[in-house]
Amino acid sequence: MGIFYEVPKKLEQKIINLEKKYKTNGTPSTRTELNKTKVEYFKDIFSKCPEYNDLTFLDCLNIAVTEEMNGELTKIPTEEEIRNCLMSMDPDSVPRPDGFTTKFFQSSWGVVTPEITNALIFFMVITSLNGLLIPILL
Repeated sequence: MGIFYEVPKKLEQKIINLEKKYKTNGTPSTRTELNKTKVEYFKDIFSKCPEYNDLTFLDCLNIAVTEEMNGELTKIPTEEEIRNCLMSMDPDSVPRPDGFTTKFFQSSWGVVTPEITNALIFFMVITSLNGLLIPILL
C-alpha cells in the first residue's frame, strides 16, 4: 500500500519546495524547473507498468481449495470428459461469435473430436506452463 501514498507525497513535497523557491527567487528558470518536475511525474506514472511486490494483502484470504482439489481441477481432461461436457451443454447456445452453435459441435462430434480435444489440451498445457488462470492469446 505504501507505493500509492509515497510517490504523490514525494512529488507534492518537491512541488512545494520549488514553489517556495519560485516565490522567493521569482526567476523564470525556477518556474521552468517546477513545470518540468510536474511533467516528469506524470510521464513517469503513465509510461511505466508498476511493480506490485507487496502481496501481504493475500494473507487475509481463506484457503478454500486444497492442493489435492487443485490437482483435480487442473489436470488435463480426457476425451470422454470433454465429450460429456459438450453433450451436457444447451444445443442452442452460441459459445463463440463465429455463429457455430453447440448443436453443430454435438452433431459433428465424430468429425471434430481431434480438433476440439487438442485445442482444449493445448489450452490446459499453456495455462499451466504460464501459471496463469487465463491463457495467453496466441
